[in-house]
Amino acid sequence: MSAQGDAPAVEFVSVTKSYTTKSETVRALDAVSFKVEKGAIVAVVGPSGSGKTTLLNMAAALDFPSEGSVRVAGVATSDLGKDDLQRFRNQTVGVVFQQFFLIGHLTVFQNVMVPLIPRQLSSADKSRRIIDALSMVGLSDKAGRLPSELSGGELLRAAIARGIVGDAPVILADEPTGNLDHRRGFEVVDILVEESRTRGKTVLISTHDLRILDRVDGTVFLEDGELVRTEGKRVSGIGA
Repeated sequence: MSAQGDAPAVEFVSVTKSYTTKSETVRALDAVSFKVEKGAIVAVVGPSGSGKTTLLNMAAALDFPSEGSVRVAGVATSDLGKDDLQRFRNQTVGVVFQQFFLIGHLTVFQNVMVPLIPRQLSSADKSRRIIDALSMVGLSDKAGRLPSELSGGELLRAAIARGIVGDAPVILADEPTGNLDHRRGFEVVDILVEESRTRGKTVLISTHDLRILDRVDGTVFLEDGELVRTEGKRVSGIGA
């Protein structure tokens, strides 16, 4: 697995994803092509069912195109073997899932540690990274709590800490403001913006909330699985 230093951070080329049911074939994405510059923060917007989560799953190599290609940090995800795929998911992308997926019997500190378990790092280095991530999201005082002892906003912050602790160059956040009020939603976006601005991370955020668009560098608009348009200087549609 070798990344290309001058490649776009994220590149979709004619990406189609089809799912076949007993009665029909559904295209969750239909010939989607765009690229995102390194260090940009980009919103992926569209109504429910437009393909936002499918797109993020493709970027995270949790799903793969039926047609076309996806490159992240210069790496073609469909070309990865089992071992390289595990390393890619652990080191190249940090994912903040909409459902959080925190482990109930582990403390916040232990949940944030999960992406670091496969890493060849000392215990002291792992602890430092976890403490830094929890500080970044304002949860330093909740490190010993269980997920059941956190509010919805705190659960999301813990999920973000887990997504950024591995220092991956690309961060993918699926509807991170969906269950939060306006103020707390903006606080979450600010954390992700800070990761991009101060640490050079590329961040893709899927969202229904158009109010965050003035905080991002670009926007990918989806509808019915198709790319409607892109806006912003750091994201652009590309030809097939």
